[in-house]
Amino acid sequence: MDDRESSSKLLIIVVCVLALILVILLFTGNGKSSTPSSLPSEVQSVVLNNKTVSLKVGDRYTITAIVSPSNVTDKSLIYTSNNTYVATVDSTGNVVANHSGTAKISVMSKNGKQDECTITVIDEKIPVTSIKLDREDVTLTEGESLSLKLTVTPSNTTEHSYKWTSSNPDVASVDSNGKVTAKKIGTTLITVTTESKKIAICDVEVRASVITATGLAFDVTSKTIKEGQKFTLTPVFTPSNVTSKKLTWTSSNAAIASVSSTGIVTARGEGTATITATTSNGKAATAKVTVEVDTYKPITEISSLKNGFTEVISYNSSTLKYRIQTKGSADYVLVWVKDAYMQLNSALPEVGKAFAPDVTLNREISTYGYQSKGMVATNGGFFWDGWGDSPCVPFIMNKGRILRDIENKKYGRVYGYFGLTKSGVLKAYSFYSNDYSKNIATKNQVLADGVRNSWSYVMQPVSEGGGLLPADSGRDPVNRTMICQVDKNNFVLYSGSGLSIYAVGKEFKEIFGCKRAFNLDGGGSRKLYYKTASMSSMTRRFGGDRHVPDYLYFVEK
Repeated sequence: MDDRESSSKLLIIVVCVLALILVILLFTGNGKSSTPSSLPSEVQSVVLNNKTVSLKVGDRYTITAIVSPSNVTDKSLIYTSNNTYVATVDSTGNVVANHSGTAKISVMSKNGKQDECTITVIDEKIPVTSIKLDREDVTLTEGESLSLKLTVTPSNTTEHSYKWTSSNPDVASVDSNGKVTAKKIGTTLITVTTESKKIAICDVEVRASVITATGLAFDVTSKTIKEGQKFTLTPVFTPSNVTSKKLTWTSSNAAIASVSSTGIVTARGEGTATITATTSNGKAATAKVTVEVDTYKPITEISSLKNGFTEVISYNSSTLKYRIQTKGSADYVLVWVKDAYMQLNSALPEVGKAFAPDVTLNREISTYGYQSKGMVATNGGFFWDGWGDSPCVPFIMNKGRILRDIENKKYGRVYGYFGLTKSGVLKAYSFYSNDYSKNIATKNQVLADGVRNSWSYVMQPVSEGGGLLPADSGRDPVNRTMICQVDKNNFVLYSGSGLSIYAVGKEFKEIFGCKRAFNLDGGGSRKLYYKTASMSSMTRRFGGDRHVPDYLYFVEK
């Protein structure tokens, strides 16, 4: 075979192979073909299997959507609810019925083809038939917490509101989820109640957690007080929440300063004492208490009579000293009394009724056991409404009691009022006819100052600072009785008819050093009484038999 013939055969073979490859490509689709092979890319319609569905509260339902054509490239759908309060739907068509009402569930393809289903939810209540707590009783220590677990039957109940209460929340409280917190020693009942009034109870006992003191101190480490005074030592524990705060209290010298089981220290005599408190585990705190005795000299111990005074009678005991000394037509009674706050008293047996001093003062002597005690007295200062049957002062204190309150009557003017406070000061007040709020404020101040007895006055001739009020003939009538204060236990009484209020006040200031004084009036009822321990009844110094509404007196303690 020659070369030309061989080339022809080779060419035929190549052509046959290429034809075979072309046929294969046409039938396998890897080549060009006149037959269409691509899938549809857009949804033509979305149809739901149900257009209306009825559910009960709590039910679940899955929406089925039919997408056409079935072989569309992208079948993804978007689910929405127009009323999520009634029903909600997730991204796969699962519907949950929440509350009664109607909601429309819409289904939409990405290219906007959509359909919707109307969901109607019916509220059919399923009541609780029984409930049970996991604990019927529990014991906790102070500060401890525990959550109670509640089992409800049936489990598909529509009741979901439970009320938790504690019968004694100071012992243990409970929150809305059943968490119990122990607060202090005691017992309480924890109750849970359903809407249908089913209840379950747990009995809770709270016990003390033992916390011992690691340290003890006082609020003060030293204090100086006067004889007869009291104060309270406040213990400070470390830690502050110790279980037992019981202390044993002792004094190194009870004759100087004694101490009660609650830490009240009483000054008994001059000197220094150490107060000690000790815990049950031996922790101790100490405070040094220094007791001082008043060193001022009672004016009744002035040895010489000055300015023409003549002594009438004097009395001297450890708690009451007085001297009645006369000058012209007037008596001046110099008084020193221990613990004046308790020993300057008011004889006022019945508000609004006048009484005979002789009878009533002797009744006071008998009632309060003054038979063997000294006393000096003068008419007090409860002015009346003219000659009416009631005192014009709207608020009356007598031996620590309220005998007449400001709520009982309205009054026609401003009334001066004074009383001896717990701190030993004769203090003035005012009540008003046209301002009830001021009267309430005054009453509260009187009570806060610890006034034990009270009297009214016309004017105050000696001011708080010791300066005299100016003389004024229009407002400076002839005086009958007056009381002045030199210091907390020294007083002077005036009973006379010859001097004006200003003149008496001037003598009080210049002769006796008075800081404040009050006019007690008196008029024709002016009387002065005195008594020594050996007398069984009062002796009247002068005056007529007119009845009076009030008397003030100093008495031996």
